[in-house]
Amino acid sequence: MINTQNVAPGIPCPIQSCGNKIKVTIQDLLYNKVIKCPHCLVEFTMSDEALKDTKSAMADLNHVSENAEKTKGSSEKSTD
Repeated sequence: MINTQNVAPGIPCPIQSCGNKIKVTIQDLLYNKVIKCPHCLVEFTMSDEALKDTKSAMADLNHVSENAEKTKGSSEKSTD
């Protein structure tokens, strides 16, 4: 049997005795400074620096994604 706890998506709870993972969305990372474990209810706060870095990384990812879509659209048109 495969242990899905180790491969489940999310951030490991910082409380070792909890052992659960916290599902975090992109919106959580961009707009919520506080993340809470739904199991043990511990809260942890992202620093202003971490929030700034996260927003920058998400903007970069969005830019790459938009460029990939444009490239994909251009290549589909040229093969028609």
